[in-house]
Amino acid sequence: MPQKIAGLIILLTFLIAFPSCQKESHVTKSRLVVGIEADVQTFNPLYAFSLDEGSINELLFLSLVSFDWDEMNGDIIPQPMLAESWEWNIDSTSLTFNLRDDILWSDSIKVTADDVVYSFNLYSDPAVQSKLLGSFKSLFLEEDGSIDLQKSFTIHSPLKLSINFIPTSAPTFHEIIFPVLPKHSFEKIKREEITTAQINFEPVTNGPYKLVRWQKNQSITLA
Repeated sequence: MPQKIAGLIILLTFLIAFPSCQKESHVTKSRLVVGIEADVQTFNPLYAFSLDEGSINELLFLSLVSFDWDEMNGDIIPQPMLAESWEWNIDSTSLTFNLRDDILWSDSIKVTADDVVYSFNLYSDPAVQSKLLGSFKSLFLEEDGSIDLQKSFTIHSPLKLSINFIPTSAPTFHEIIFPVLPKHSFEKIKREEITTAQINFEPVTNGPYKLVRWQKNQSITLA
């Protein structure tokens, strides 16, 4: 897991009683307090529709890459995150990722290429109804709109996989970058029941922070 800033705790508090207040932050030596206007509905990236939910999930879950703004060239540049390196093939129909070997889920299980492929499957499955449903036009799809895993992915090893795109689809990084989810946790849940599952509120995560405590309509503590 990426190295944490020693002793840093993020405490998100809700300004529900004062909706007109501006968001504020207070920094001490060991704690950062950030005010948000309403409580979250989920800690599951599949259903993180609001801006605040998305921001919290970025602290809890890793994507394959992150993006930095290149001010000099006016462009967005991908940077290593869960993937330490990547390479497009000569005609941009395949993108191969090499994953870091030091990333663990919060239950101490190592993150692998299986988690990445399984996450694509969850996000694209109509039974799950994720926020990204219908967003994978550059990948090979099944008749129901879910991703054809055999055509779209090649797993070379636990830490190396290729994503295969439809020829002439002109894929970009932005189409395939989202928080990766733990296969070993979600495969225990029926797809139709994920929307109400306890994992939405007690997530197994792989990001720089873990969910420590959630007091509904009061605070969320990450550490």
